[in-house]
Amino acid sequence: MHTLALVTLLVAVVVATVTGYPGAASQPFGHTRGRAHDKTIDGGSGHGLPNVTHALAGGGSGSRKAQFVHTFVNRSLDGVRYTGHLLVLDNPSPGTFALLPPYPGGCGTKAYTTSTAAAGRCLAATNAGFFDVATGACLGSLVSDGKVVQASTLVRPSFGMLAANAHRTHPVFFAGYVAATTETELASAGFVNLVSGVGWLVANGTSFLNASIAIEHPSPSFVAEAAPRLAIGHDADGRLMILEVDGDEIFKTGPNLVQLTALALDLGFYNAVNLDGGGSDTVVLGSSICSSCGALNQTCTDIKASATPTMPAASAPPTPAGEYMPCIKCGYAAGHNLHIPLCQRLVTSITCIRDTPDEILTTP
Repeated sequence: MHTLALVTLLVAVVVATVTGYPGAASQPFGHTRGRAHDKTIDGGSGHGLPNVTHALAGGGSGSRKAQFVHTFVNRSLDGVRYTGHLLVLDNPSPGTFALLPPYPGGCGTKAYTTSTAAAGRCLAATNAGFFDVATGACLGSLVSDGKVVQASTLVRPSFGMLAANAHRTHPVFFAGYVAATTETELASAGFVNLVSGVGWLVANGTSFLNASIAIEHPSPSFVAEAAPRLAIGHDADGRLMILEVDGDEIFKTGPNLVQLTALALDLGFYNAVNLDGGGSDTVVLGSSICSSCGALNQTCTDIKASATPTMPAASAPPTPAGEYMPCIKCGYAAGHNLHIPLCQRLVTSITCIRDTPDEILTTP
């Protein structure tokens, strides 16, 4: 009953008219072992899908240096302990928060989170959207620093930021299903940054997972799998929040989507969208990787660790035999055993927190 009421409420506050979704198309779903089946928007008149906007803490002016806080997560819910990282940006703006594809290749190319973060001058970063492992194609829509990288007809929840315009005096957060399905429509809608996920976990401070599952139809295995997870959203005050939760796909540790939703609510998310997790799960602070792997975290079984691991230069990353770079040691010591190998997979997009709006990377 609560889910139906929430759907009705959200449809009533849809930012833009959303077209129907009559057919289902089976698509690969990134890196967790579960697969999901995406519904596509056909461009015809049809059912409206929900989305919401929310004011940014501080008004989103971008006139101040980023007020960024990183904390270690160590919570127990229903007898299960979860560890990970929570990144909170107190004064988000179109300059201090960004979503970045690999530079300069964009979608269709893959890069390490550390490399893209260095090119984008990120104070902190994580991996972001789902992608095709074989081709590197981004799955879903992606807008980066006001430039439309890719538009998609997949019915997937997205998270991002809309610029100020004639109807909005300040930029706002966006969460939910996007009406725009072409690059021209995305640009006209005013998105500054946008990334698609799978599973709208929290909407207006309440679990929206069941309603999201009814819209997107992910496979039961994708929803139920215990794995490393990543969620992005904001709290009721409009602070940007990015949550990484440790896990291991092989050993079946980490939260499923139901547990991730509960954890997000417990940590104060007001809106939250599930992003790519599994072996892609990576947290970077400065130039240090601070998400661990092995039995304590993500899947790193195809790693051949260097005898003397070192951080590669962002401009010239090593060429690994597989999808992962050689393990390195994390320089951010607090709460971590530095002997645990810390790894990252090649990905096609990242979240980025910048120190100031002036750090925006100008690309051709």
